[in-house]
Amino acid sequence: MDRVPVALIEQLDAHGQVLDSWPVQSWPCRIGRAFDADVRLDDPYTAAEHAILTMEAAGPVLTVGETVNGALIEAKALVAGESRPLPPGAVWRLGHTRLRLRLPGDPVAPERRLGRHGVQAAVAEATVLRQAGWRSWLPWALLTLLWTLWDMWRDQDPGTPARDYLSGLLITAGVVAGWTLLWSLGSKLFQGRLQYAAHLRLALIHGLVWSAVVAALPALAFMFGWPVLSRMADWVGAAVLCRLVWAHLCVLQPGHRAALAAGLATLFIAGVGLRGWFNQQATGSVFAETYAATVLPPSWLLASPVPVETLAADLRAWRPEMDARARRDEAEATGGDLDDALGDFAD
Repeated sequence: MDRVPVALIEQLDAHGQVLDSWPVQSWPCRIGRAFDADVRLDDPYTAAEHAILTMEAAGPVLTVGETVNGALIEAKALVAGESRPLPPGAVWRLGHTRLRLRLPGDPVAPERRLGRHGVQAAVAEATVLRQAGWRSWLPWALLTLLWTLWDMWRDQDPGTPARDYLSGLLITAGVVAGWTLLWSLGSKLFQGRLQYAAHLRLALIHGLVWSAVVAALPALAFMFGWPVLSRMADWVGAAVLCRLVWAHLCVLQPGHRAALAAGLATLFIAGVGLRGWFNQQATGSVFAETYAATVLPPSWLLASPVPVETLAADLRAWRPEMDARARRDEAEATGGDLDDALGDFAD
C-alpha cells in the first residue's frame, strides 16, 4: 500500500493551472536536475541540486543550493545559500519553472461550474472527435470529385484532352488540402490536435453548397424570370463562406460558438453593406450584376415570355439615362466638363 505523501509540489503554467505534481514522501526534499533528486525538473536553467525544501516548526523553508540563477519566492529573490520561509499558497520559481507547495491541511478550492459554454464545448468536442474518421469525409470527397468533373465538362469544348480535366482536379484538390491544412494547424495550436479530418469534412461540405448556390440561383433566375436571384448569388455565396469560417473556428474554440457567430454575422452584414454602397456609387445599383447573364435551353423557361414590343419600349425609356451616363463617363475619362455631363444626367 502506498504511503500518503507529506506534501505535494505542483508545477504551474503562466495562468496558474497545474501542469504536473510530485508527492513529497519525507523531509528534506531535494529539488533539481540530478538523477537522485526527490523532485526532478526538466529545466536547463536549474542546477543539479537547485534547492532543498525542509519542514521547520514554523513551517516550510526553502534553501537555495549551488546555483547561479537563485530562486524567486513571489517577488523576493534569493541567492545561493539563502533560506526563506514559504508563505501558505506562495508561488516560487526555480529557473523557468513555477512551483507551489500543498500541505495536507491546506483547503481544496471548490469545484468550478462548467456553465453553458463549458457544456457546449464538451459536446462540440465530442462531436468533432466522432466525425474525425475517414468515413466522415470520403463520401463528400467523392461528391466533390463528381461535381468538379461535371463542371469542367460543362465549360470545356468537345474533344478537350483528359489532361485538362486532370489538371483541374489537381488544382481543386490542392486548394482544398491547403485550406484544410491551415485550419488544422490552428487546431494543433489551440486544441493540441490537428483534427485534419474534421476540417476537411467542413471544407468539402461547404464547398459543395457554395458551388450549388452559385450555379442554381442564376439558373432559377432564368427559369422563373426573376433576375434578383442571379444578382444575389454572390451575396449568398459569401454567406456560405462565412458559415464555413464559423464552423472552422468552432472546432478551434468550441465554447464560443454564439460569440463567433455574432462576430462573423456582423462582418458579413458590414461587408455586404459596403459592397452595395460601392456598387451604388459606381453603377447606380446595389448589385454588381446589371443583368442576368445565364441563358439555358428555351425548354427550361417556366416564366411567361415578354413580347418584343415591351422590350423595345423599355429600351427606349432607358436610352436617355444611358446616353447621359455615357457622356458622364467620357467626361471623367477625358477631363472634360463634368458639370455639364451631370446636368445632362439630371435633365
